Amino acid sequence: HTDYSIDAAYGGMIPSMYKDLIADLSQSSNGECSKEIHNILKNPGSSGLFYLLYSGKSIQDLGVYSVCTDNDDAAYHTVQLKLKMTKGLPTYTGLCLPRQCTKEDIEGSLANLIAGSNGLNDEVSGFHVTSPDDQSQYELGTGSKIMIAVCALVLSLSVSGFILEIYLSNRYHEEKRAEERARQRGDDPDDARTHLLDSNQGGSEKPAEKRSLGEEYLARNHPEVYKQRQQRSQKAKETSAQPRPGALLKKYHGRSPMFGVFNFLLCFAFYDNLKKVSTPSISPVYPELSVLNGIRVMSIIWVMWGHSYVWLSSSGLITNEALVLQTWTSDWSFAILMNATMSVDSFFFLGGLLSSMMLVGFFQKSGSRNLGGKFGYIYFHRFFRLLPLYTFLLFFFWQLAWLLPLSSPMKPYYKEQAMLCNEGW
Repeated sequence: HTDYSIDAAYGGMIPSMYKDLIADLSQSSNGECSKEIHNILKNPGSSGLFYLLYSGKSIQDLGVYSVCTDNDDAAYHTVQLKLKMTKGLPTYTGLCLPRQCTKEDIEGSLANLIAGSNGLNDEVSGFHVTSPDDQSQYELGTGSKIMIAVCALVLSLSVSGFILEIYLSNRYHEEKRAEERARQRGDDPDDARTHLLDSNQGGSEKPAEKRSLGEEYLARNHPEVYKQRQQRSQKAKETSAQPRPGALLKKYHGRSPMFGVFNFLLCFAFYDNLKKVSTPSISPVYPELSVLNGIRVMSIIWVMWGHSYVWLSSSGLITNEALVLQTWTSDWSFAILMNATMSVDSFFFLGGLLSSMMLVGFFQKSGSRNLGGKFGYIYFHRFFRLLPLYTFLLFFFWQLAWLLPLSSPMKPYYKEQAMLCNEGW
């Protein structure tokens, strides 16, 4: 229904569905869109090729989003198609079109094509068009603003904890330097560091350390092993470069009215927490279980690998995604990635094993008394240990995570997926 050949305008390179869409847009009720399409087809030149080259050429090909959006005369639109052959699972393609053609124009043309006699009605069960550049759809609601405030609070606590641990570390090293200078002069190191300690801390006695269940078990049933472990632990403490920030805080400000506030801030200390996470713990009762740390690390890497693939394959950052995914899936290593769900099973195993060991420790200490309370403690211990982080991540995904891909053709769909929480809750 045009006086010129669309195939000739695009050099015969245009896919049939794109050709039909262009033809229908040239008859759009939007006069500016149809006029611009007519101009491109009459004088294709470089502008006509530009729109073709940076649009998707097939299903799961999102085109080149960044180049299209860099052109002031072009607008990018993401089309979600639900194909009957994929049993309703969504597939995506990208359209780079003149800016005069709106989302409503594209939806109208697609509806005409699907309802027409070109066979699409037998293949497509539904479609949805979004315009990633439309900033109005990314307006922050009350929940998002609250989540930003929570993130800012956590960040400020982390910075405060980091500053506090730096202060404690500097004070500790200043004390060590004073002791070293005293030794060089032949003075008593204890006299040299007295002026560095708070006056209310001078004569305090060190409280007795509370022993864990495992240490009590060893002391009672295997005293020689317990003695050897205590000696090694004491030697490690003596040769340690620096005590933990909590110990330094108790040493310098143990009786300060602000001790509770400072101790709370140390919960967010960046360096100390990073050190605790990266330093594996070894059970004094079952040292051979240190192998579980290796299983845990391998499982975490497996999970991160699988999630990275899922995010990358749905981010719209890969040009000609169908061809790239075909290359990935043909490699033998892809079989390992597709079985990443086994890493979740390994965490179930680790959680069950360690919880059972904790229960056995309770039995060894106090027998079978208060069995229900012991089971309850284990479950509530796990629940309250995981609940804060789980809740934070859940609300972060719901209210803020869709903002993170600052420039992606799939950004509107990320928000739609997150907003499903509004319906599910």
